[in-house]
Parts: sequence; structure tokens; C-alpha cells
Amino acid sequence: MGFLCVIKSRAEHPLPGHTLRLKKAHLSETLIINLYESSERKYHMVEIENKGVLLEPKYDFEKGGVFNPACVSVGDEVRMYYRAVSENNISTIGFCKIKNDEVIERQDSPIFAPEYDYEAKGMEDPRITFIDGIFYLFYTAYDGKNAQIAYATTKELPHFQKQGLLLPKITYEKAGELFKKTDLSIRYKYFEEEYQNANGDNALLWEKDAFLFPEKIDGKFALGHRVLPGIQIVYFKNFKELTKDFWSDYLTDLDEYIMIEPKFWFDSRNVGGGCPPLKTEYGWLLI
Repeated sequence: MGFLCVIKSRAEHPLPGHTLRLKKAHLSETLIINLYESSERKYHMVEIENKGVLLEPKYDFEKGGVFNPACVSVGDEVRMYYRAVSENNISTIGFCKIKNDEVIERQDSPIFAPEYDYEAKGMEDPRITFIDGIFYLFYTAYDGKNAQIAYATTKELPHFQKQGLLLPKITYEKAGELFKKTDLSIRYKYFEEEYQNANGDNALLWEKDAFLFPEKIDGKFALGHRVLPGIQIVYFKNFKELTKDFWSDYLTDLDEYIMIEPKFWFDSRNVGGGCPPLKTEYGWLLI
């Protein structure tokens, strides 16, 4: 299940768009979104055309399932990077090309596979953005205990160069100390305790669902990510800024960078971002 919304940040660098009402945005030939029909916020399901299954497990590395793809258009083709799960439950990232709703080329082995300790048990849920001549691919790196955000870059598809973890290793114990300086809801404390109880005192901040906005805002990258249970946004001029001190300062003010938190019955535990936001005349559309 997905949730659709138009977002406007409370952060220092506001997002374009000054309305929280999206009446109708035509995003493709088969997708019409009717989110807020009126100021009373009458919700509608997304209307889609079922075109059948595009990709099914075929090779050994993906026998456990294929899902959660990142897609980018190149000419008249779509390049798809998808999560592939093996029979022993290790995730890698597969690759294929799509044209006219059909797979025209597909690799018989992962294009991304675990190489480092922090991703030893899987590389999950890729998201891809093209900005300033560079493709950025974010994914969840799982070591069997902790989930962290990692990324890779390239100027020419399909292959990427891994750039490592986006955040330094920050424990929930340390994050909890920083969160005490904020006005975060009690829900954040709940997840802090949950993951410490499950993974021990050295449990790292559980980070997933990172996505990069497809254009800079006030000259800065805008990155969405998820510290449970909400979706937050962080701004930076270049990736070299993302030091431990940077993240410590950011987490101290995390309540100022929240885009969305759980609100309704269907998202009562937590929310997380999907594909990179889509720009509309009403603002940025987040799914």
C-alpha cells in the first residue's frame, strides 16, 4: 500500500509549492492521482490500469523474489534496477532494460552484490536519481543486524561505483542522547527501545528508504530518509559534508526536518519514502 501527498518542508530550505491540495496530476498514461478533492480532504484510491506481470524470478540469484525496483528513462528505454532475493534470503540488485512495457534485455547475474561487511546479508530497495550529470543510486545495506543507507554513483549506465555508507555508525544509545534535545514525539523513543532490545546496546540507528530529490533546492541536495517512524529531509552542498559531526548536529534538530509522520490507521506504525519525488505544479509529490 502506498500513500500520496504533496509536501512542504518546515525546514530552513522550504520545498517549492504552497498548497497541500492535489486535485489531479497526470503522471503517466495509466496513472491518475486524486488525493485531496476538497478542503475536507476526501481521499481516493489511485486509479491504475493492470498491465500484468513485468518481471518474474528467472535466475538462481532471484529465486526468492524480484521486487522494489528503481527505474530511470534513457531515450525510449527504461533501465530497471531491482531487488532480487535468493533462496537463502540474501538480497542483491538485478538489472534489465524495458521498452514498450516488455523486458528486452536482462542480466543473468546481479549487477550489485554484497562486498563489504555492512552489506553482507543484503542490498535492498534501490532508488535512483539523475542530477547534474550524475546518476545516484541509494540502497539499504543490511549486515544481518543493522540496516544502513549506502549509495553508488556513475556518469554512464548501467554500472555504478559504490561510495560507501551515507551515515557514520551512530548507535541508538547515542542517537537517543541527541533526541533528548529535540521535540520529537514519544514514538521515536519507542523505536529506540525496540531496536536496542532486539539488537543489543550497540544497535545502530535503523536507516532505510533514502531518496534524492531530482533537482537541487537553494543550491543544495535534498535527501529524504527515514529515522523511524517518520520521513525526514536533509540538505547539503556536497557529500563530503556528511561527516559524523554533521549528522550529530542534524539529529539534534531532527524535529525541524520532519516531512511526514504516521497519522492514519494504515500507517500507524511507521512511514517510509518510495520513489524519488515527482515535481508537479502543486509542489513535490511524494509516494
